[in-house]
Amino acid sequence: MKPSKEILEKYNIHDYFTTLDIPMELKTYQKGDLLVSPQFPSENMIILLYGTIHIYGIHEDGSYYSVTIHEKCKVVGDIEFVNGKHPSDFVEADSEILAIEIPMPYCRNVLSNDVKFLNLLLKSLVSKMEKNFYQEKYINLEDKVLRYLQSECENGILTDVGIVANKLHISRRQFQRILKKFCDQGTIEKLQKGRYQLKK
Repeated sequence: MKPSKEILEKYNIHDYFTTLDIPMELKTYQKGDLLVSPQFPSENMIILLYGTIHIYGIHEDGSYYSVTIHEKCKVVGDIEFVNGKHPSDFVEADSEILAIEIPMPYCRNVLSNDVKFLNLLLKSLVSKMEKNFYQEKYINLEDKVLRYLQSECENGILTDVGIVANKLHISRRQFQRILKKFCDQGTIEKLQKGRYQLKK
């Protein structure tokens, strides 16, 4: 459905464009929904109004690797807009998401000359680059795991060591060593095999 006037005003959507009368649809996604994948690329530019996405890939052996968990991403489809290719990664809703979607052909044919829209894409691309660089270069593994436990695990409970290790882009063995160290330090407690909880 089209976004209401209240939605447009609440999220200042018109601040993203100088162009008027843009064809857009309002969409909601639930946690776990796939927004984009290499097999099913979106035909739309997706602009997030609120919510968190998880960007990840899959190795040839079927294991996952995390690109980033992004809380402040504004746009899905910015990279594809620039390079004209299908996405190489998966984009999954990591929380409930509200978004507006604009047909990609319209973006390329009309909005490619819209300075506000291009500024939005530029900020989105830079944000993704900074997030990925920060995760890989400036956070040691223990801090990365602790931050994930604090911000991404409901009630501080970690339930799947293998998947989370892939999300954080570290080996399962490294992850288990860090979890053991945290247990020894009293930072977390082991509830059962493969299940841990952050102590308050």
